[in-house]
Amino acid sequence: MPAFLRQEDVQVVAVCDFNRGSNGYKSPDQFLGREPGWKTVNDYYAKKADSGTYRGSRAYNDFREVLGRPDVDAVAIIVPDHWHR
Repeated sequence: MPAFLRQEDVQVVAVCDFNRGSNGYKSPDQFLGREPGWKTVNDYYAKKADSGTYRGSRAYNDFREVLGRPDVDAVAIIVPDHWHR
């Protein structure tokens, strides 16, 4: 996601993960999931906003809701390492 956030012609409008948030994605201390991802997006855009706040993205636990949004042009599917076989 950080690579997408840095692209000037991309706006991340949704984060979707069934997992609300937990440790152990890549390493035992790494805390990721839907809510940490959503916070990352909002914090990134808030730093760029004059007001210092941003709430232009939403967090989902069902990918079908993301696909149903009319403003979504692309979706990146990121799977855990154990699915890369």
